[in-house]
Amino acid sequence: MKLFYRSLGKGKPLLILHGLWGASDNWLPVAHLLENEFRVILPDMRNHGQSPHCKTMDYTSLCHDILQMIEELELPRPLYAAGHSMGGKTLMHLLLHEPGLFEKACVIDIAPKRYKDAGRIHSWLLRQAERLPLGNMQSRKELNRYLQENFHEEEIRQFYLKNIRRTSTGFCWKVNLPALRHNLPEIMKWEEQVAAEPSHTPVLFIKGEQSDYLQECDFHAARERYFPAAHYVVIPHARHSIHADQPQALAHLLADFFSEGYHSQTNGFSK
Repeated sequence: MKLFYRSLGKGKPLLILHGLWGASDNWLPVAHLLENEFRVILPDMRNHGQSPHCKTMDYTSLCHDILQMIEELELPRPLYAAGHSMGGKTLMHLLLHEPGLFEKACVIDIAPKRYKDAGRIHSWLLRQAERLPLGNMQSRKELNRYLQENFHEEEIRQFYLKNIRRTSTGFCWKVNLPALRHNLPEIMKWEEQVAAEPSHTPVLFIKGEQSDYLQECDFHAARERYFPAAHYVVIPHARHSIHADQPQALAHLLADFFSEGYHSQTNGFSK
């Protein structure tokens, strides 16, 4: 599948993979902070953003899409890469199945494990999204009013608004809701036997301080089982959406890690 992507800056390529419900444009604030040092490549994953829709959506297909894009762009190996949430799981699969593809990698607020609670939350979000009467709405004002009346949390309203586009006849979803709902169990799971051998690529696990997606115990388990050259750091005052809450802190950390500006310590990084 040929993915839509954005490319900013010049220098060594840095691939950034977004998460579930995300898109390349969500990462533009971070990419703009990095474009003076790297060529930042931001793909829309299948069934997201401006990339094609498809019924199949598991980590095998997600990895295949990224490998195809790397080949089509003739990107020199090894690459730098970062992945958030679902994109982080995709990146971990690539690290384990494609040795030598990456020189360094950052896994952002996700662990190699099954997410049952998050799966229930996303399942609820998908059910509610499918009930939104987008076809009956003719203006952004009408859409905003409906969301305000039915969803009291600003975070949920913004979550939906970022995934709705205006068309000549009204509004539609950017994401492929049926495919996400059907494949959600695949996206949430992690196969324990995903790789016979660990990856020795240097990997930085980045946690949002206010997020429960990645715990320190998850990191230690990941380092012991899959990524012996991994390290761990926490970004303060950040939820799971670190790129939205702390774009400058995240971009600074990525730039330092990929430019070898920091060295590892037990609890993260220091100069």
